[in-house]
Amino acid sequence: MYVIKRDGSKEEFNPEKIENAILKAFKADNYELSEEELSRIREFCNNVCGDDWQEPRPAELNNDVTVEAIQDSVERFLIAQPEWYEIGKSYILYREQHKQ
Repeated sequence: MYVIKRDGSKEEFNPEKIENAILKAFKADNYELSEEELSRIREFCNNVCGDDWQEPRPAELNNDVTVEAIQDSVERFLIAQPEWYEIGKSYILYREQHKQ
């Protein structure tokens, strides 16, 4: 599976990139993760585009996924965890700043 980047280029799906982006959000908020929390994040990253992927995939993408769809999924994942709600908000704000 490939990720379609903002510029239209394609890159092979790499869950480590998602994990690194999430960990940067935690680091920016000075939040220290426990081993259990880190494990939950890794599981999410490894399965983010798996069989239970919630985002629609238009036929023209041939089961590839856009970087924006992955980021939307990350936002929902973080916000859904009560203890990570503020991290999720920071991630959303960073994403908006990065767009500009």
